[in-house]
Order: sequence, then C-alpha cells, then structure tokens
Amino acid sequence: MQIKYSGKYFTFINVSTALTPSLKQVLEYIEENLTDFAYDEDIYFKAKAIVTELLTNGFKHAGADSVNISVDIDPQYITITKTDYGVPFPLALPSTATGTKTRLSYDIMHHLYAINERPHHVRFIVEDVTDEEPDVYGIGEHFGLLIITKCAEEFVYDFDETSKLNTFTAKVRLPN
Repeated sequence: MQIKYSGKYFTFINVSTALTPSLKQVLEYIEENLTDFAYDEDIYFKAKAIVTELLTNGFKHAGADSVNISVDIDPQYITITKTDYGVPFPLALPSTATGTKTRLSYDIMHHLYAINERPHHVRFIVEDVTDEEPDVYGIGEHFGLLIITKCAEEFVYDFDETSKLNTFTAKVRLPN
C-alpha cells in the first residue's frame, strides 16, 4: 500500500454556518490523498470527528475572524492542525505551573486531563474511569476536547506568546 506525502492548508471564516462546507473540503482532501484508507470507517470517523470539533471549538471559544486547518499525510499519520489568533486556551497561560495536571471533563467512562508540559504547551490525555459507581452528572465543558483526544494518537496545544497564535495539533495513526 503506497501512501504519498501530502499536505494542504485551508483558511475558513470562523462562524457556525461555515462548519459543514469547511468540513466537506477537508474530508474531500483526505479522501483524495488516502485512497487506500479514505473509506476505512475508523480513519474516516476519527478525521471527521477531529475536524468537526476543532472547527466547532474555533467558533465557540476562540473569537477569531478566521481559522486555519492544515492536513499533512505521511506513511504513519494524518496530522490535523488548527491555528487561529483568538482567545488562548486558559491552561496554557503563564499562571499555570509546568507539570500541572488538570481534569477538564469527565463522563461515565473517561476523564480528560490537560497536562502543562512546558510554558504555553498543553498535552491532552484521557484516562478510563475505573470507579464502580460512575458520576453520571460529569458531562460538561470540553466534551469536544475529549472526543478529539480519544480519536487521536496524540493531541496537543501550543500558544505563541509573541505572535499570539493558538495551535491545536491532532495526529491519527494510519494502519500498517
């Protein structure tokens, strides 16, 4: 199975009415460049969920006029990156100490954490809930981040203090 290296950069207006056409453009590109995997339900579902949630979080939380999505494909990963100049993710600001692990969201099966690995850099992780009596009232904010983290092999956020650029990067592993 031959996978060619490819990449594409998209710029979209940051409004809810642009979600569906923006998502379609990105998914069409992925399908065209991953012909062996495009209709693999697992890969397609993960890519669609990640792009949907990145775009949704953009217009719900960032407050920027536009968002940029880049898709890079290599033999091991699809890397989906969203950038904007909107409001930074709060846990990446200098007031949060390096090494801090903060629970952002949870449901009856998972806990979503943000770990400040270094200044302005957050890694998202999910841990399975092992409680015998789960908290059924735990679904709240950041559910989209939970979805992305579950779909991605790796999901991180970076904030560039100088340029004020927000960067969310999700990597989906391709099957061998």
